[in-house]
Amino acid sequence: MFHMPPGKVPEGFRDTLTGLQLAHLTTAETATVRALQDGMAAGEPYKAVFQLAKARCERFAALIGKSVPGVALIAANDHGRLSA
Repeated sequence: MFHMPPGKVPEGFRDTLTGLQLAHLTTAETATVRALQDGMAAGEPYKAVFQLAKARCERFAALIGKSVPGVALIAANDHGRLSA
């Protein structure tokens, strides 16, 4: 969802996001919680529950595209490279 280096999320990260980015992040968090609830209710093993949550979050991220925190969305150009 966000174009940034891998690793720990920096302190104050949410404060750098636009309103739309905050909405997207909240939706991704909600989808993750729902996947965890669904997997646990179905009695799935721990690993399967988290794989379900990851898959749902990745699908949502692919749908909305990537963005730089605090900046408009980034779209892929004809060559698959990211452009602002």
